[in-house]
Amino acid sequence: STYKTAVVTAFNQYSFEDVPTPAPTSGQVLVKILSIYINPGYKHFISGHVPFLHTFPVRPGGGAIGRVEAVGEDSLTLSPGQLVYVDPAIVGRDAPEEKIVHGSIQGFNPRQIQLSTKAWTQGTISQKTIVPVESVVPVNEEFWLKTKGYELERIWMVNRFIVPYVGYERAQLQPGDTVLVAFATGGLGNAAIELALALGAAHVVGLGRTQSKLDTWHASLPAQYASRVSTVALTGDIPTDTAAIIAATPSKKGVDVYFDLTPTAGMAEASAHLSAGIGAVKTKGRVIFMGNVQRDVTIPYGQIVMKDLSVHGAYMYDMSVPKKVFRLAESGLLSVDHYSTEVLEGGLDAFGKAMDLAGEKKGTRFELFIRP
Repeated sequence: STYKTAVVTAFNQYSFEDVPTPAPTSGQVLVKILSIYINPGYKHFISGHVPFLHTFPVRPGGGAIGRVEAVGEDSLTLSPGQLVYVDPAIVGRDAPEEKIVHGSIQGFNPRQIQLSTKAWTQGTISQKTIVPVESVVPVNEEFWLKTKGYELERIWMVNRFIVPYVGYERAQLQPGDTVLVAFATGGLGNAAIELALALGAAHVVGLGRTQSKLDTWHASLPAQYASRVSTVALTGDIPTDTAAIIAATPSKKGVDVYFDLTPTAGMAEASAHLSAGIGAVKTKGRVIFMGNVQRDVTIPYGQIVMKDLSVHGAYMYDMSVPKKVFRLAESGLLSVDHYSTEVLEGGLDAFGKAMDLAGEKKGTRFELFIRP
């Protein structure tokens, strides 16, 4: 049998091909794809505007909801017919420090590029895909589709919380902690705030640059979260911003954890808000960097030493993390009730249009999908 899949042959050039359906071997899962997440970055990857693709052809796409069609003989927990979440991350089995994003970020060294161009070449802009066993999470179909009554795409929204979960693991977040997150109104920042509350944080301070945007975002929070969240609009003056963050905490003494998720767009001003955030962290507090600041920044070295702060960086995650986050969601502690999705009509042929539309801002908690 065959299936239809997208193939990128050069920057800005892609088509669809019918390819033979492979039989999975040890450590592999063949998944029939039901719904495909359209990453807003795909257009930039495929155009070459963001230099993450190095070798062609590429079968693009990472991340989907589907059903297991076949598994390798060593798979003990997966079986044909199971509804599964397919994570976009792939981690080297014998070198867990090597991580790629399936079908989009081929890697930054020879071992990562080997993973993406030799081992795991079938992306998810496709009717089927082959992925590692570790990248597949069986989901509770009864909970998602019957108890909650969700569409398939809502299951995917749990993905939003996976990266922030790693940060809180590194920070050893404790029930009752006060957390500072930069920036509140972005997709990852919003998820980090909601996740902190689900994990037992007493209060979260969300940073932003425009008070009106922060107010609109705060008004969109579910009622159970809103009273435990305050916001601070940065001025760019470090002492002023540090004082405002401390004043926004219930104790007026500062935060236990500062989680920084600065995007590329925020790099230019990063030093000021990093210093303000670190200045608001209590003695023996924790600082987590998981943003995309690709330049050197200034941080208050003396404060880190004198306040006995722990500073951690993290890139992506190991494959135990998606399973932990799904357990949290399926327990009812983490909700995606207030998240929204849209399925673009047209199947795989709608991929080009979907890439154009995915970058349009339709809210902090929105994602676009196609069904093959």
